[in-house]
Amino acid sequence: MSDQLRCLIQGDSHAEAEALALRLREQGWRELHCRCVVSLAELHEALGNEPWQVLIVHHAPERGADTQAVLDDLKKQGHDLPVIVVAAGMDEALAARLIDAGARDCVPVQHLEHLSAVLRRVTVSRSHQHGPVIFNPSEHFLATVLDTAEDAIISIDTDQHITYFNQGAERIFGYAAAEMIGQPLNVLLPGQFHAQHERYVKQFMADGLQSRLMGQRAEICGLRKDGAEFPAEASISRVETPQGVFLNVILRDITRRKEAEATMRKLSGIIEQTQEAVMITDPQGVIEYVNPAYERMTGYSKSELLGRRPNMVKSGQLVPAFYERMWRALNRGEIFSDTFINRRRDGSIYFEQKTIRSLKIGGGGISHFISTGKDITDELQAEARLDYLANYDILTDLPNRTLFMTRTEQALGKVHAAGNLLAVLLLDLHHFKNINETLGHDVGDKLVQKLSVRLRGILRQCDTLARIGGDIFALLIVDIESPDEVSALARQVLEALTQPIGIGEHEIVINGSIGISLSTAEHADAQTLLKQADIALQRCKEQEWSEFQFYSADMSAGKSVRRLSMSARLRTALELNEFTLVFQPQMDLMTGRMIGAEALLRWTTPEHGVISPAEFIPLLEETGLIAPVGEWVLATACGQNRAWQELGLPSIAVAVNLSARQFLQKSLSANVEAVLEEVGLEHRYLDIEITEGTIIRDIDETVKTLSRLKELGVRLSVDDFGTGYSSLSYLKRLPLDILKIDRSFISDITTDEDSAAIARSIIAMAHSMKMKVIAEGVETREQLDYLATNHCDHMQGYYFSRPVPADELAGLLRVDKRLETAEIVR
Repeated sequence: MSDQLRCLIQGDSHAEAEALALRLREQGWRELHCRCVVSLAELHEALGNEPWQVLIVHHAPERGADTQAVLDDLKKQGHDLPVIVVAAGMDEALAARLIDAGARDCVPVQHLEHLSAVLRRVTVSRSHQHGPVIFNPSEHFLATVLDTAEDAIISIDTDQHITYFNQGAERIFGYAAAEMIGQPLNVLLPGQFHAQHERYVKQFMADGLQSRLMGQRAEICGLRKDGAEFPAEASISRVETPQGVFLNVILRDITRRKEAEATMRKLSGIIEQTQEAVMITDPQGVIEYVNPAYERMTGYSKSELLGRRPNMVKSGQLVPAFYERMWRALNRGEIFSDTFINRRRDGSIYFEQKTIRSLKIGGGGISHFISTGKDITDELQAEARLDYLANYDILTDLPNRTLFMTRTEQALGKVHAAGNLLAVLLLDLHHFKNINETLGHDVGDKLVQKLSVRLRGILRQCDTLARIGGDIFALLIVDIESPDEVSALARQVLEALTQPIGIGEHEIVINGSIGISLSTAEHADAQTLLKQADIALQRCKEQEWSEFQFYSADMSAGKSVRRLSMSARLRTALELNEFTLVFQPQMDLMTGRMIGAEALLRWTTPEHGVISPAEFIPLLEETGLIAPVGEWVLATACGQNRAWQELGLPSIAVAVNLSARQFLQKSLSANVEAVLEEVGLEHRYLDIEITEGTIIRDIDETVKTLSRLKELGVRLSVDDFGTGYSSLSYLKRLPLDILKIDRSFISDITTDEDSAAIARSIIAMAHSMKMKVIAEGVETREQLDYLATNHCDHMQGYYFSRPVPADELAGLLRVDKRLETAEIVR
C-alpha cells in the first residue's frame, strides 16, 4: 500500500486543519503533502494551482451550511475530487444528508483511527479509475465499522474487478487492499471454480434483482495468497448507483466452524452409538436431546421425550430430599452421581447409575445439564440374588451357615456386654437319608419345609433358625439366664419333631438329637461354639441317639492332647523336611487339556503318620508358622514348575494358596517377585489364590496389594468362592482373574437346586466381569456334564485326578492326558 498522499484539509482554522494533518502522519502517511484552507476562496485557489487526491472537510454542527456550500460549489465547478467529512456528533441522518450532497464518506471524530483506512480505500479506487464501493447512505456512515469487521467485505463491478477490499478481507486472504483493487475476483478462487463463478455472477447481474440476498448464503472455496484453500460462506447483494452496478460480497472464513462441525459429527456418532444413556436438558430441565440408548432404557421414543421433563420417568420411590441434594450440587456447578430409581414407559421399575454435569458457556450461567447413565437393574438383581443364595437356604428360606455364623458373632458381642448367656443348638434328624431313598427326594424336601415352619413357630423373634446341611438345623438362642431354659427349649424342639407330618398319602414321624454349646468368657467366637455343639451332637450319636447333650471340656480332652503334640512337632517340621507338595490338575472344559495345577501342602511324621491339612493348617495359623511355611510352599511350587518346563513339558500355571498372614505382609509383592526371578519362572505361570475372608478384612488395602501383584503379571484367584460374602461390591473393585466355586456346592450340584443355583449365579457373574471360573471337587461325570453345559471354564477334582506327586503330574503332562468334554461343549 502506498504511503503517498496529496490532501486538502478545510477547517474553521489553520490550527484545526493542522491537527488533522498531524493525525494522518501518525497513521503512517510518510510522504504527506497537505494544505490547509479555511475559506472557499482559499479552496478555489488551491484547486486551481495543484492536483489533489482528496479533500477532507472538518464539519462542525454550528456551521453545517458551510459544509453544504463546499459540496455544492465543487459540483458547480465540475470537480470530481473525493470529499471525506470528519464530524463530531455524527449520526445516521447527518451522514445520509452529507452523502446525498456529494460526500464520498463520513468519519466520526471519535473514530479518527479509521480515517487512514477510508483515505486509502478512496484514493486507491480513484487511482484505478473505478468507482468507489457504493452503499446506501446509512452504509456510508458505517464504512469505518465495516472496514474493521472480522468478515471479508468485497465489492466488484460489472467486469468482476474488485473495487473495495476491507481489512477483514486482507486478514482472511493475505493480500493488501492495494494489491487487489482492480484485480479480477477469480484471483481469490481456486482455478477449478472460475468458470462456475463467472456463470453465476453473469446470471446474478442479469436478473435485475434489487433486494439484498444476505440471508441466502452459499458455501464456497476461497484461495489465500499463500495458495492455501479454505472453506468460506458468502452472501451477495446487487446495488445500482450513479457510478454503475456493483456486487457487494460479504465472506466469512468458516475453517474453524467446519473443523468444529466435523468434530461434532464424530462426537455425535459416538454418542449415538454408545451404550451409555445420554440426555441433555436446558437450564429449566426441558429435554433437548436423548440418544438411542436412552430410548432403549426408558422405552420412550425421542419424539415422546423432547420438550418434556425428566420427571416423566420418576418412579416416586425416591424421597424429595434426594432431588433437593441433587439440585444443590448441580447449582453449585458440582457433578452429581447416584443411583436413580425410575419407571419405564411400560410401568416397570429400573435402576439407573446416573452422572449429571452442568455446562457453562463463556464463564456465564448454566446453559445445559448433561446426564449419562447406565441401567444397572440386572446387576443389582444379580447381586441381590447372589447375596440371597449366599445367605439363605433356597428350599426352606431359612438362613444358611454363612448368615447363621454372622448373626452368632453379632449376638456374642451383645450378650457378653450384658452378662447374659447365648446358646447354639445343632439338630440332626434321624434316618433322614432313608426317607429320601424310600419315599423320594420330593417327599424329603417337603418334610424339611414343613419342619422348618413348625420349628420357627417355637422360637422367639430374636432367635435364629438356620438350615446348615441336608438334615441338620442350627438354632441360635439369645438372652438366656440359665442352662435350664435351653434344656426346656431342646425338649420342646424334640417333641415337635415327634408330631406326625402329612405329606400326600404319607404320615411321617421323625426323631432327632441336639448338641448344645453355651457361650462363656473363655470363648467368644461363633466357630468355636458351632464346633462344640457338633462335638456334643456326636456324643449323642455315640450314646445311641440320646435326645440332647451339652458340650463339656472332657468331650474334646483326647483331641487336645493330640493337638498339643502336633503343635510341638510343627516347629521342627520344616527343618526335618517333613513337608511335601502334591499337585492337583486343573483342566479346561473346552479343550480338555491341563492348564494348571494347584500346589497342596502335605505333612507326614513318624509319630502321627500322614496328618490331614484340616488339622495342621489351623495350627500353623495359630502358632505363626504359616508365614515361613507359606514362603517355602511358594518357592518350592515355582521351582517345580520351572523344572517341568526345563524337561520340555507343556507350560502350565501353578496355583499357590496364600494365608491371611502372608497376604498382609507389606513386602508380599517384593517377595513374590524375588522368588520368580530366583527360580527363573515367567510371572504368568504363577496363580496366587486367596480366600474371601482374607479379601474383606480391609478392602482398601486388599485393592492396593492385589494391584501390586497384578502389575507383576501373575494371575489372581479367589478360593472357595460362595462360602463367604460373595458380593459384587468388592469384586468389582478387585483385579481378579479367576473365581473358584467351593466344593461344597459341587458335591450335590445335580441333586440340590440350592447348590446348582449358586453355581450358575457364580458362573454368570464371573463372566459378566471378564473372569474365568474353576469348579473344585468334581468327582462324577454328572457333575462334569452339568458344569460344561452351564459354561464353567475349568475344573479340578478326583474325576480327573487326585492330588499327585510332582513326578506323576509330569507323567500326565508328558502323555498329554486330556479330559473328554469336547462333545459336551459342542
